[in-house]
Amino acid sequence: MFEKLTFKSVEVRAVCVPLGRPVVSKVGLFKDWPLILIDLQTEEGVVGRSYLEPYLKNAARSIVPVIHDLAAAQAGKPLAPLADFQSNRRSLNLIGYEGVTMIAVSGLDMAMWDALAKAAGMPLAVLLGGTVGAVPAYNSNGLWLIDVAKLAGEAAELVAEGGFKGFDTTDWKLLVAPAGTPADIVKRLNAEVEKAMSKPETVAQLLAEGSIPLSGSGQQASQYLKSEQQRWSTVVRESSVKLD
Repeated sequence: MFEKLTFKSVEVRAVCVPLGRPVVSKVGLFKDWPLILIDLQTEEGVVGRSYLEPYLKNAARSIVPVIHDLAAAQAGKPLAPLADFQSNRRSLNLIGYEGVTMIAVSGLDMAMWDALAKAAGMPLAVLLGGTVGAVPAYNSNGLWLIDVAKLAGEAAELVAEGGFKGFDTTDWKLLVAPAGTPADIVKRLNAEVEKAMSKPETVAQLLAEGSIPLSGSGQQASQYLKSEQQRWSTVVRESSVKLD
């Protein structure tokens, strides 16, 4: 058994962390990463902490007020994360359960569990029935949608930064025809593949294998193949990879 805690108040801070390597994605370039830091104060003096990543800076303007409203309703009550999570969601049913409201509820929920773990004097993982031990880790601070020629050097930097032993990548499968195949044949083959890839049973089979079905023109496939050849030839050359 451990000390029961009583909800007192929360302190919520929205901050932006400058990134050593900007996130370059299809939706934009991000040089800073927004975080919402939550400190849950209890009457007993135990502080539970959590943080949220809203992705967009301005999203904090919507999330933070919801957290404060939820906290005001909990003031003076015993911490009961399981029950509080459900009651907090129900209190927001008129504006919807998902999106901003769910993010706010989750942030408060994590802070409650953190406070209970501290009161119990054990890691949160243990409090929830898990164990403490080594976990696989990777450095995800890079390899965004940048110039292919820069990827190999950045991959090497990422491996070195944390003393990692390698890096993870995604494999792909591409249907090709022999060099010199007439353009009309290539066009017809591409059309038939597109037709097959659009069938629900084909999509279901690929997804079941862990693949993401994609298709495109012959020109797009040729450009992608060339970029991958350039990328991996650079990796092999700079890392001095040799076959066993």
